[in-house]
Amino acid sequence: MKKYFFSFVSCAAIFAAALTVSLSGCSFEDPAEPLEVDMTRTATIEGTLLWNNNTSTIPPNPAQSPSTTNPARVPTYTAPPAASINIVATIPYSALNPSASGIYTVPQSDITYSATDGKFTVKVPVGIDQSFNVVTINVSSFIGTRTVEDLSLPPDANPPRATKTQTGSWSLNGGPIVVPNVVAGTTALLPSNTHRLLNFQEGTAVGDNAP
Repeated sequence: MKKYFFSFVSCAAIFAAALTVSLSGCSFEDPAEPLEVDMTRTATIEGTLLWNNNTSTIPPNPAQSPSTTNPARVPTYTAPPAASINIVATIPYSALNPSASGIYTVPQSDITYSATDGKFTVKVPVGIDQSFNVVTINVSSFIGTRTVEDLSLPPDANPPRATKTQTGSWSLNGGPIVVPNVVAGTTALLPSNTHRLLNFQEGTAVGDNAP
């Protein structure tokens, strides 16, 4: 009986070893491993991000005719600081490889942003058909401040009024940008070749626009 038992254990051990060798010879793709992306065909997307973080330059009553106490003033748009800007660009893997699924996130090394003028560039890979229209660009919401006129106080004899600082979240106005007709070897400017403004919402909670 003992001899039979040890023979059974020996057979089981041999079978397990053979199964291990057999499995080690197979190739399994790690689903968590990023798909290799071909960067030999690329396009560049350019745009500009601006904000108006000092609205005290806007008349408190735009309907009122410009006068000595209510001069014609216009918003001043500037580039947000680089430390606050996190641009996120994504492409469905299926646009790069029809048999793939999931989302490809453009690495930060392929994204530039200038706090001098707000201009940014995104270098993206382009699929085998040389073009697609599924590049989505977003800016992560962030907490910041904005200077506004304090309308609770009476206006000064001469503008500007007294100001106060608001704290809240800044996010991309209008939500994520979907860039159409991206073609390999070209530079695509955002719609209207202009800029996208950041929108301010008073409060300390970051908006739902964050990717």
